[in-house]
Amino acid sequence: MHISAFPRCTAAANRSAVVFGLVAAAIFYPTCANAQDGGVDAEELLSQPAAAIGPGSLLDIVAPDVADQVTTLRQDYGLAATIRYSVYAQTADFDGRGVAGGDLGAAARWTFFNRGRSDAASIVTYFEHRDTFSRSNGFEFAEDVGAGWFPHPIPNTGHTRLRQLYLTWNFLDDQVVTGVGKFSMRGLFNRSAYLGDRLRNFFSFAMSFDPSFNPPVDAFGAAVRVQPTDQLVSVMGGVFDADPNLNGFDVDVDGPFGIAELQFSNRPYRRALDPRQPDFVMRLTTYHRPETDSSREATGASAVVDWRIWDADRFAEVGEVGLGFRYGFQTRDAGALEQIASLGIVVSEPFGRARDAVGGGVAFTVTSDDDTQWSGETFYRLNVTDGFELSAGVQAIVDPAFSDDSLTIVPGIRTVFQF
Repeated sequence: MHISAFPRCTAAANRSAVVFGLVAAAIFYPTCANAQDGGVDAEELLSQPAAAIGPGSLLDIVAPDVADQVTTLRQDYGLAATIRYSVYAQTADFDGRGVAGGDLGAAARWTFFNRGRSDAASIVTYFEHRDTFSRSNGFEFAEDVGAGWFPHPIPNTGHTRLRQLYLTWNFLDDQVVTGVGKFSMRGLFNRSAYLGDRLRNFFSFAMSFDPSFNPPVDAFGAAVRVQPTDQLVSVMGGVFDADPNLNGFDVDVDGPFGIAELQFSNRPYRRALDPRQPDFVMRLTTYHRPETDSSREATGASAVVDWRIWDADRFAEVGEVGLGFRYGFQTRDAGALEQIASLGIVVSEPFGRARDAVGGGVAFTVTSDDDTQWSGETFYRLNVTDGFELSAGVQAIVDPAFSDDSLTIVPGIRTVFQF
């Protein structure tokens, strides 16, 4: 289960914030991320339970024999699967407004070609069932609270969806990674050492989601990442359906959403060969979205910096500190938010507790109507046992952009069960 408060679109900063963002990007270097609520990285989800900093797996506790069989399937047949059930809830300090819901997600991968090699090919899929338990849905909550503070920017009443189904293939010793099908851009574009899985740390998107703009959610398309051997620079690019059908495998491309990204890191990153993420990552991203039936034409760019201070020889260190900076903007009036800048910190394994995390951050947002808001957030993620996490957080929003209140406090809680 997973109780949380997640937000929707992003945009932050008036002219001075723009300057701040660009200067900070120049100093820290830039890394950009993109993937909204649709940004579940199925492959990251599959690798999480086994990672030292991951949530672990309940199967190891409740059904060790099944866990052993799962390991055998992965090693001998290239079949991997995981299930995560989460419940989230959050409320605001006015009119008793709140939202609660649940997500059941299942990810699977079949490596059918060159299993265990760097030039492997896999089919990846991700299913999700989502329910709203409260009288408010995410959209209503966002309208009351302000820009970017609700769990899901796509319809979150009860539904079951095939969210991703794609083929990924590595070429030239994992120097060229391709993907085609219906999938989240997060898998190839948003590899964040600072954030890790967005469903585990911050509750608000200002710190945990995209720097700005709305990419298509789980759209049909193709992407490629090129990173020469032993080089610290990689290039990513992709073309996706700009207006996908969320409830189906829509191959009728309604205008191409184009995106390109330049990444720098302190060491090469090849997830197929080494799941450890670089300690320092900088990305610059730009995109263009054509006008569609549901959205206006938009152009935008973003810069992201993720800096993890740790011993690179280990997955995680007690007291490991991760810093993250995000800045992004999009064409005026192309969406609810025009700009956003945020800065956050995450400490892993605080107080010597394995797999716990604590963090905080601040963000500044500007809407397309030139309304501005400041916000801050702090959270603690408690790993109760392998595969069971409980997180609590609180957000403070000053001058909420879509509310008449001068200050709004939004406490939230989420649980995650990982199998």
